[in-house]
Amino acid sequence: MKTRIKALGSAIFCMMICGCAHDIRVRDEAGKPVAHASVAVVRYSLAADPVGETDAKGKFSFPSTPGLELLDVSHRDFETFHFTGPGDAPKNIVLKRK
Repeated sequence: MKTRIKALGSAIFCMMICGCAHDIRVRDEAGKPVAHASVAVVRYSLAADPVGETDAKGKFSFPSTPGLELLDVSHRDFETFHFTGPGDAPKNIVLKRK
């Protein structure tokens, strides 16, 4: 039992130190970054966390934890991208113009 607790503690410590994050990059069909796209991450707990925007390079990061159910990326000039899990969200997302 102590060995399992040590292993779990080590895994949690490693995740904290490594800063395990899932990075996505949002681009248009021409390959240009889409800044200020809204990103919503929903987990099985039904908590919508985090909600934010892509930066000037089209990048957004969120904690990489299990239980990802839904990822929505939207921007007023583009069609909304929907990803439904389970599984890892794509790292490169291409938004199509409306």
